[in-house]
Amino acid sequence: MGQSVNHTQFKDSPVGRIPVGWEVCKLNNVLNVIDSLHSTPKFVSQGYPMVRVTDIKEGNLKLDNSMQVSKDDYLKFTKRYKPIFGDIVLTRVGSYGVSSYVDTYQNFCLGQNTVVIHSKSLDEKFAYYLLNATVIKNQIENEVAGSGYKSLSLASINRLILPIPSKNEQKKIASILTSVDQVIGKTESEISKLQDLKKGMMQQLLTQGIGHTQFKDSPVGKIPMGWEVERLGEIAVFSQGIQVETGLQHYRPSNNRIRFLRISDYTVPDERPRFIDKQLSTKENVRKNDIVMVRYGAGFGMVCRGLSGVIANNLFTIKPDTKLETSFLYLVLNYPLFVNKIKSLSASSAMPALNFSSLSKIRIFIPPLAEQQKIADILTSIDDSIQQQQRELQQTQNLKKSLMQDLLTGKVRVKVD
Repeated sequence: MGQSVNHTQFKDSPVGRIPVGWEVCKLNNVLNVIDSLHSTPKFVSQGYPMVRVTDIKEGNLKLDNSMQVSKDDYLKFTKRYKPIFGDIVLTRVGSYGVSSYVDTYQNFCLGQNTVVIHSKSLDEKFAYYLLNATVIKNQIENEVAGSGYKSLSLASINRLILPIPSKNEQKKIASILTSVDQVIGKTESEISKLQDLKKGMMQQLLTQGIGHTQFKDSPVGKIPMGWEVERLGEIAVFSQGIQVETGLQHYRPSNNRIRFLRISDYTVPDERPRFIDKQLSTKENVRKNDIVMVRYGAGFGMVCRGLSGVIANNLFTIKPDTKLETSFLYLVLNYPLFVNKIKSLSASSAMPALNFSSLSKIRIFIPPLAEQQKIADILTSIDDSIQQQQRELQQTQNLKKSLMQDLLTGKVRVKVD
């Protein structure tokens, strides 16, 4: 990733203290910002990709899912400027300030509320990383602060203040961050492959089992001979969580408190945990391997596990009897066939909710216990590999964030040959 060296001399600047030898200037002195055409085209099934706000995400620009426009509209939308390799596309409205790096030679045009940024004098990749740095993101937030309808004007983009090292240092910084991005991309690819493997294995194992050659019809489709079908309410017990006032929830743990689990604890990475006094807990504590399901709200029907404590009243546990392995039931409830059935049970579109009586009537297939365990072991092994890759991905993403903060402000200098 290159060698870094600590600098020793700083100077004050409009963006904070930066190394002596670095410069600051307005964005429009070193980058050219070209607005998109303010009109809506007619989309076609085959044509030229049009990049809209929803297509722009951090990283390299992806055109696979972009809407298409005709050749006439493409020529109209690129009359002012045709994006090229090395440019940057940026959002102005909605998720404003998000940018993608153009690493393709494929022809495309820009939709409304986006701009393309072409470098006049900066290293293109360095410019992309700089626009994603905290020092620039903070300026963008200040530019849109106070407005009811959040949007980033061309004037606001052009007056952003950029800290700029020498061209050689720009290239070295870009090279280091690109190498980290390559590791991130490779890890994401591995995760995607493992997820595809799990999906395929789940489809095979939960419909054909292990080593079966004879099958029979059932209320849930064809299943292996020797498998049974039962209603969920006949082989599992549901237990709803408890309601605890916000004022009785604490952020600081103690020997007399227990973790209080909410939906966000399962859905939001690094959610700050809350705790309640043990005396408030009137239900059996949830263990890490227990199955927890969301009962109310947009996430209703979501199946969770992996945490221990006391669950909130918008969650409930599903505890199987001796006919079912908990790990196997967890996999079954995450199988698309049953996910869709559970989603169809919503009692209301405004506030989706699960009715225990309706959930109890869902039929599921039940292999012999030994086969359940084998299936669970195979799929859990893949899950473990996915989780390991996800941990490595998070570590690399944290490294990138730290490097961007250090390298793009000059806190840590790179050694330039």
